[in-house]
Amino acid sequence: MWIVDWAHAWVGPAYCDVLPLMAGGNDPEALCAANPLTRDLPPSVVDGFLAAHAGFLVRLALQASDPSLSAAAASLGRASLAWLARRPYSATC
Repeated sequence: MWIVDWAHAWVGPAYCDVLPLMAGGNDPEALCAANPLTRDLPPSVVDGFLAAHAGFLVRLALQASDPSLSAAAASLGRASLAWLARRPYSATC
């Protein structure tokens, strides 16, 4: 099965698709360390992605004219920021 998010379709590293999904999980570090797309990523790549993703979503939340979209973007942005804030300096993924 393929799932395509047409509004955000682009070609890039595969980890860009899975990291946002992990951010909302109970233990994103464990998911990141176990996933073949993310387990060998340098910590700086994960941190950089989470920071950029959170910034994109917070900006979207502030600019969206649809309250539902704004709320969803804010929630997802907070999840990425929360994970980033909890990441240990010695993270393995």
